[in-house]
Amino acid sequence: MSNNPKRVWQQQPEGTPTMTLETIHWRATQLEEQTRRELLRNIAVPVLLVAVIVIGGFHLGLAQEPLQQGAYVAAIAWALAGQYFLHRGMWDAGAAPGAGIELYRREIERQLSLFRRALRWSLGPIFLAIGAFVVPLLSAARTRGLLQNTFPFFTLLVGWIVAVFVLRSQRRRDLQRELTELERLEKRA
Repeated sequence: MSNNPKRVWQQQPEGTPTMTLETIHWRATQLEEQTRRELLRNIAVPVLLVAVIVIGGFHLGLAQEPLQQGAYVAAIAWALAGQYFLHRGMWDAGAAPGAGIELYRREIERQLSLFRRALRWSLGPIFLAIGAFVVPLLSAARTRGLLQNTFPFFTLLVGWIVAVFVLRSQRRRDLQRELTELERLEKRA
């Protein structure tokens, strides 16, 4: 065997596993904890945001037309119904015993499922409520000549929306990459 680091590097077998069983078990446990935190966060955030937006809309007098009030009611109903559909079967999925690769795969798939569900059942009602709040706000600002005063609010709102989608898609890609690496490891075993 050569002591030349370049030659050792070049002669190593391609596709050597980068994960040990200890790493897989640790990562599965870490993902399980992340899933629990994400589930708890998904309970509070949509309901709280929709409630704040709806209360703000009524407080500012923006919800005077039946269509706007209907949008607020739909956002509240969607947020509450979304809690059921978002969390259905997710809490007890992590309680099932498992070891090694199967536990890791189950947690990755749980996280991916949670990301898919969250877009529809968590972010959907938030965007509906924001839309029901923003449309009359823009109309009122335009009629009063205060449209330029709303730019900081809308800049923050657009920044938040973009950040949510960028962070979620990045996290989803990372999980998909982990799942692909796990499948590659399983094929070798």
